[in-house]
Amino acid sequence: MEAKFKIGDLIMLNDYGLMILNGKEIRVGLIVAGPFSMFHSQEDIGLLSYWAYDIMIGKRLITIIPEEFMDLKSPIDQSGSVSAI
Repeated sequence: MEAKFKIGDLIMLNDYGLMILNGKEIRVGLIVAGPFSMFHSQEDIGLLSYWAYDIMIGKRLITIIPEEFMDLKSPIDQSGSVSAI
C-alpha cells in the first residue's frame, strides 16, 4: 500500500487525530516529515504496518501520527476557503 501524503501537504485531523490533541480546536496541520513505514506487533492480531508522519499544528510539532488519523485538504479555492477532498 502506498502512502497517501507527502511533505508540504495540508491535512486536517479527523476524529481519531483529535484524540492526540486532547480536544483542542485547531485541526489543520502541515506535513513536515515522512512518510515513515511503521510496524506494530500484537499477539492476538499479529504484525500491523502503517504509514506515519510528523506534522506541525500551530507552533506544535507532533511526531509519528498514523495516516489514518488525517484527511487531505484541497488547495484553497478563489473564495479563500479550504475544503476536504
